[in-house]
Amino acid sequence: MSESLLEHVDGHYYAVDTWVRLPRLLAAQGAQVTLWAPVRNGRVVPTGESWRVDLGDMRVEHHDPYARYGAYYRLWPRRVLAWRRRAARLIAAHDVVLVRLPSPMMSLVTALVNRAAKPLVLVVAGDSLAQSDRIRASRGLARLAYRWAVRWLVGQERRCARRASLVYAYSRELEERHHGSGVPVLRMRTPHLRLGDLVEREDTCGGDEVRLLRVCWLLPSKGIEPLLDAVALLRARGRRVRLEIVGKAREPGYLDTLRARARALALEGVVTFIGWVPFDRMREVYLRSDVQVISSYAEGTPRCIVEGAAHGVPLVSTAAGGCAEALEQERTALLVPVGDAPALAAAVERVVDDGDLRRSLIAEGYRLARGATFETIGVKLLDDLERLMRRADDDAVAARG
Repeated sequence: MSESLLEHVDGHYYAVDTWVRLPRLLAAQGAQVTLWAPVRNGRVVPTGESWRVDLGDMRVEHHDPYARYGAYYRLWPRRVLAWRRRAARLIAAHDVVLVRLPSPMMSLVTALVNRAAKPLVLVVAGDSLAQSDRIRASRGLARLAYRWAVRWLVGQERRCARRASLVYAYSRELEERHHGSGVPVLRMRTPHLRLGDLVEREDTCGGDEVRLLRVCWLLPSKGIEPLLDAVALLRARGRRVRLEIVGKAREPGYLDTLRARARALALEGVVTFIGWVPFDRMREVYLRSDVQVISSYAEGTPRCIVEGAAHGVPLVSTAAGGCAEALEQERTALLVPVGDAPALAAAVERVVDDGDLRRSLIAEGYRLARGATFETIGVKLLDDLERLMRRADDDAVAARG
């Protein structure tokens, strides 16, 4: 079960989120996998953001399309009974159910899985409380309302976790939040790369200009403003740097706000907003980049850490959320305080000027990336799921006496 929206055109599926690769990789290992996700039927092949998904042996079950919680709850009054029937049918046909959180479907699915006495695995991939840009951007009563709604959703997650068989958490904060739920809570990062996706190179920063890269949703929590300030500082010091920002704005007008800030800093022609790039074309983006920068105020464990490392791009990152846990100072990244533009600029200068440090970051990055591939994490996940299924079978036999 995933809330990642898929496009369905002429019998083919297209995705933006790389989460869809996990069930696909599980199916490639011989598991019978059905992905129940929001699907929008279209007539025109999507361009720009999406990449075509090779389903292999994975089956897709269509859920009503929705991209946000609000759209889901608008559908709920007239569609919930149909969702319950479909969920019950799917649960009965499978041995274990895996749900990625946050998801508005979590309570409905959890109740039905428990009723069917099947193992339930939750993958808590994001921290709604820490990463809510609605809260960050709102003021007054609206801020209080959004905060209450997010806290209610986090409470729902906790209640569902207490009824699960196993919980995977992306970060230490999420792991600690669900400890005490009475079920095992393990750290895991969803694997979406295979060893064959790694591209080896020894060094970067060999050209006349240094190409900086930022990959993220364009949200206030991603710290793009201090990153622009850092680029302006570097240019003022005579550094020939350029910044490419890969990502899409969720809120109307925010991209215009960022472009206006870039103009005010005299960065026109220096900073490029290229929009969202499909997963299958990100390789060329990473390979033309010299340094990746993560500038977030709040963060889970962004997948661009592993993707950049898999393509030999040294990393400068703020110590936000899961970044501080996933990365080691001066081994896999240079870590700086959040919101500190001078520190970001100084760290970029260190990577550019210190070749030994840069090459060491690249080499350690490959080590990190190999440990995050499906061949490492996915095999462990399969073992965990098979163990849960065996335990469920044993419990069923014991219940029959």
